[in-house]
Amino acid sequence: MICVTLGRSRHKRMIAEHQFLVEQGVELVELRLDYIGRAVSLNRLVTNRPGPVVITARRREDGGRWLKTEQERLMLLRSSIAAGVEYVDIEADIAAQIPRYGDTKRIISFHDMEETPQNLEDLHAAMAEEDADIVKIATLANSFSDNVRMFNLIRNAKLPTIGICMGEIGTITRILANRFGAPFTY
Repeated sequence: MICVTLGRSRHKRMIAEHQFLVEQGVELVELRLDYIGRAVSLNRLVTNRPGPVVITARRREDGGRWLKTEQERLMLLRSSIAAGVEYVDIEADIAAQIPRYGDTKRIISFHDMEETPQNLEDLHAAMAEEDADIVKIATLANSFSDNVRMFNLIRNAKLPTIGICMGEIGTITRILANRFGAPFTY
């Protein structure tokens, strides 16, 4: 399965595009709340959503656009879980601050915009311990061997794992991730 990411500055555009994507057969949509320019109206985005969503509010240091306070971001992620969305993407370093509730699945994520760390297995093990339903690791591929290491991580993981290498060299990981066992890719 492919998860399509939506990052729009206005609620109206995000809602309309989400509807359009579902009509085209998209099964899962990531709503990037860090792209919304004004105060986020979570209720407006998720109450009558046309299909399943991953809620993400990514910090700048993780490749996102979140400009408000960290406390506001954490509250938005907690509120998404309370609203019963299908998935919430939570960075590994704050996972302990966002408790599990209801049926929402927790994607515990890590992003490295500069490289693919050598300790992928150790990183994965630590993230799995954070009450993860899915572990997501997104790193920059600086060589083709980074892709191979990511594929091996996905294939050998005991917990559902999304492993993505960013950059031109890493494109293949987005295309083939499902073949190695990822529950979905972006």
